Amino acid sequence: MKVSDLINEAQGVRPETYMERASILRYKSDYTRQIIPFEVSGALRKDPGHDLGLKEWDIVEIKSIYDIYPKPVVYIGGEVSKPGTYRFVPGLRISDLIYQAHELKDTAYLEKAELYRNNYGRDKPPETIIVDLKAVLQKNREADLLLEKGDHLFIRPNPELTEKWMISLKSEVKFPGAYVINKGETLGSVIDRAGGFTSHAFLKGTVFTRASLIAKRQPIIDDFIKAQNRMLLEKEAEIAESNYSLEGKEARRIALAKRREALNLIGTKTFLGRIIIDLNEPESRNFLLENEDSLTIPTEPQTVLIVGEVYNPESLAFIPGKGADFYLNKVGGPTEKADRSNIYVLKPDGQVESRVTGFTEITKGDIIVVPEKFD
Repeated sequence: MKVSDLINEAQGVRPETYMERASILRYKSDYTRQIIPFEVSGALRKDPGHDLGLKEWDIVEIKSIYDIYPKPVVYIGGEVSKPGTYRFVPGLRISDLIYQAHELKDTAYLEKAELYRNNYGRDKPPETIIVDLKAVLQKNREADLLLEKGDHLFIRPNPELTEKWMISLKSEVKFPGAYVINKGETLGSVIDRAGGFTSHAFLKGTVFTRASLIAKRQPIIDDFIKAQNRMLLEKEAEIAESNYSLEGKEARRIALAKRREALNLIGTKTFLGRIIIDLNEPESRNFLLENEDSLTIPTEPQTVLIVGEVYNPESLAFIPGKGADFYLNKVGGPTEKADRSNIYVLKPDGQVESRVTGFTEITKGDIIVVPEKFD
């Protein structure tokens, strides 16, 4: 039996058969296998040089052209039901590829898509072709381009349909929770949607934070901490080389150690990205919102907090019309280490009032900060 006889018994070759080469795998007496090449086309013509005689246990291996050459394909990605790789055939158009990918999703951007063409085998660089998808869907033949093998069609999502912006409203609004917002929506609009404020809302204590500011401001905080740490190292070196007494050097080292502790505390906290907003001002309603904004309206406080270098840091009940000295005296007053000239008040809305005197009027929710004095 020859190769052509075996092919005829197998009812011939398929259309995609690779005709230029096939192989006979023949066992030898030492149990190894010999590969004998031949041309399928020659065997079918009964060419003696290719229509070879077969022996017992021979295996004839005839390959498809797709085993030799990769199948030509095109790609589609993005807003279609089944993105992926699809077989390329001559005459394939953009609409055909979208159909094979089970059509566009509802979120597809119809104004334009991008067709990347690598231009393999051509004397030209790869190119990106802008496609009018809306025209393609309207069966515009000019817009429905013929594809070439290796083309990659990108269907972009419609940003107005896929980008969902959220804001979180907490505490003293009538309906707190997460709200979907539109681009260009204002703070006043979403507060109205939340039913407005409750009767317990303390607008002066509003905390408004913006997530996008964290990424912008955190590097600034990090650079500040690095610069301060370098300065502290220089100060330590100066102390070591100074003529201070042992007690003087130790006191200064303790002061520097406290500064470093404060820096470490700053470094462990993520910067909140707070924006000071006065909701008592009508203009604040026009403030434009961004994705992941957060608004917290606290309950009206009834206390004043005193912290820092005082003998008994504590929260005290608020009494209208009283100044800073009144509250400082209630906690024993500033200690010997206190920097009396730089006492400041941190207001509930995040603003800072510096150069506080004993007569400075204190309001609900204020924090009186008495810093330590450094030499």
